[in-house]
Amino acid sequence: MAIPVLNHMDFQQASEIRNVLLHITGAGSVSGNVAGQIIYDSGSVKFNNGSGWVTLSASSGTMSNFIISDGTTTQTIADGNTITFTPGEGIDLSVAATDTVNISAEDATSSNKGVASFSTDNFSVSSGAVTIKDGGVALAEMANIADDRVLGNVSGSAAAPSALTAANIRTLINVADGAQVNVGTNLSQTTAAAQLTIASSTGDNIIVAEASSTIAGLMSTTHHDKLDGIEANATADQTASEIKTLVGEGNGKFVPAAGSSGEFLKHDGTFGTPSYTNNTDINVNVANLTARLPQITESVTIGDATDVVVTTSGNLVVTGDLTVSGDTVTANVGTLDVEDKNITLNKASGDSSSTADGAGLTIQDAVDASTDASILWNASGDKFVFSHPVDVTGILTATGTSVFANLDISGDVDVDGTLEADAITVNGSTLQVVVEDHVGAMLDGTETFIDVSYDATNNNLDFVVPVKDEDNMASDSATFLATQQSIKAYVDGQDYKTAATKTEVQTGSNTTKFVTPDTLGAKSVHSTIDVSNSDFVSNLYAEVEHGLGTEDVIVQLFDSSSKETVLAEVARTDKAGSASTSKIKIVFSSAPSSDIEVMITSIKGSTVKTAVYA
Repeated sequence: MAIPVLNHMDFQQASEIRNVLLHITGAGSVSGNVAGQIIYDSGSVKFNNGSGWVTLSASSGTMSNFIISDGTTTQTIADGNTITFTPGEGIDLSVAATDTVNISAEDATSSNKGVASFSTDNFSVSSGAVTIKDGGVALAEMANIADDRVLGNVSGSAAAPSALTAANIRTLINVADGAQVNVGTNLSQTTAAAQLTIASSTGDNIIVAEASSTIAGLMSTTHHDKLDGIEANATADQTASEIKTLVGEGNGKFVPAAGSSGEFLKHDGTFGTPSYTNNTDINVNVANLTARLPQITESVTIGDATDVVVTTSGNLVVTGDLTVSGDTVTANVGTLDVEDKNITLNKASGDSSSTADGAGLTIQDAVDASTDASILWNASGDKFVFSHPVDVTGILTATGTSVFANLDISGDVDVDGTLEADAITVNGSTLQVVVEDHVGAMLDGTETFIDVSYDATNNNLDFVVPVKDEDNMASDSATFLATQQSIKAYVDGQDYKTAATKTEVQTGSNTTKFVTPDTLGAKSVHSTIDVSNSDFVSNLYAEVEHGLGTEDVIVQLFDSSSKETVLAEVARTDKAGSASTSKIKIVFSSAPSSDIEVMITSIKGSTVKTAVYA
C-alpha cells in the first residue's frame, strides 16, 4: 500500500528528495500510459514518453544538441558540430587520443604572461596576495648603484632612496668641501705652569686647566712637588713599632722612653717609683664594704642573736637557693609571683599524710572582716572542701559520680548520659511550668486555619478551626474554612452541571459548562468530494464550507474506496483564493478514480506555545 498524492509537490528549489527508490515493477504492470513516469524494470531504468516505455542505457546513445555558456553568452552546439578551444596568453591546450582536452598554464617570462613562482626566502603568499618579507631582500639582490655613491634621501621630505654624491653627503652632514681633521697638521700646543693650551689653526684653541678640589684637570708643578716629598716606601698600614721609630723616644717626643720594672709614667713623660704610706684606718665605710663584700668566698653569719633583723631599703637578689628554717614566712608584698608551676603543701622528708588534713588555701576576710574563704583538703573523705559556691565559666568535667546537695546553674548544661533529679526548677519555676510556657510561646496565634491556645487551668492545648458557613462564598475569606453544606450549595449554584452548546464548543467561549460527546463532535466537520461532478472534472478543485469560524483547522483526506490516506493541496481560502475562517479549498492535479472523503477538525482555543529557533 502507498499514500496516493493527488496534486503536484513543489519543493521550491530548496528541498531535496533523499534516499528515494524508483517504483520497482514491470512495464506491463503499470496502468495507464502517462508521459514522465519512471520505473525500475529488471535492472533497467525506464521512462514513459507518452507513447511507450523507453529504456535508459549507460553504454551508448545519441544527443541532438547541447548548450554551453560563459555565464553571460550561451551557444547551442548541434550534433556533428566541432567545439574549438582557443588558448589565451600563458595557456597551453592539447587534445589527447581519449577525447580529453588538457589545459595547462605556461611559466611566466619577461615577455609572456603565465604562472610565476616565488622564493620563500624573499616573499610570503597568502590567499593569492604576494608580499615582500621583512628583511626579505638581501643587499646583493638590490640594483647596482654607481661607484662612490651611497643610498639616502636629501629631498627635504619622505621619498624613495636615491644614489647620493659626495656633495649631497657634505650638505647632509654640514661639512665644507676640503675640511680636514688632522691634529698633527692643524693643531699646535703651548704649555704653562698651570695649564695646557692646544692651539687651533681656526682660532678655536682648547685649554686644559689645572685640577682643583672640585674640577678634574692637569697635575700642576705644585702638585708634583708635594707628591715628590713622600718617601717611596710609605704605606697606609705601618705598624706601631715603625711609627715609634719615625717619631722618636724620650721627653719631648711623642712616645716616652721605656721605664724599669715597678716604675710608673709620671706627668712629665718620664718613669719613676712612687712612695707608699701604710693605711691604719680600720673603720669600715660604705666604700670599703662595697669593695669587700663581693670578695667573700665562705659562709658568714650576720648577728649573734635570734632577734636580729636585717633590713634593706632596695631590692634583695638571691642568685642561689633561699632556705628559711623558721616557722613562718611573711610576705608583705602587693604581688607574689612564683615561677614554679606546682606549689607543694604539707611537704616533709617522709610520709606526711597524718598532717595533710586541712591543707589548702585560705583567703582572709574574703566575705567580710570575720569570714574567710578556703579550699581545704578533707583527709577522712579524700576530697576538697570549698567553703563557698564555685562559679565555673567553662566546662566542668567529672569522671566519677558527683553529689550536689544543691546545684544552681546559670549557663548551659550538656548531658550526654542520663540526668536524674527529684525536682528541677528553672529560674524559680518548676520544669513542668517552664515546658508548658515554652510550648505556649511556640503557638503565637499566626497559625493558618486553626487557632491554638494554652489553658493553664487544666494544662491543655485548645485547638479551634475557624469555619464559615456561607453558600455563595461571597466573603472569599483566606482565614476561614467552608463547611461541606456551603461547598455543596455553592457548586450547585454554578454552571458546571450545564452542558455547553455546539456553538460554545466551536468558539471556545464558555469556561464553566461541560462538554458532551455530541457537542464535542461539533468541533469537526466531514464532507465527500464527488469526483464525477462535471465542475470538479473541469476545475480539479473543491470548496468545503466548514463553518468552524477559524483557520486553525486540521484537514485529512482519504480514498472512499480503498480507505487509504491521500495527499492534495489544501488552502484555507475560498474557491476565489481569498482567506477564510469558514471555508477551505482542495486542489488536485488530476481527477481521482474514487470519491475523496474530507475530515476537518477545529483546534481553536488550543494551548499556544512559543517556537524556539536556536
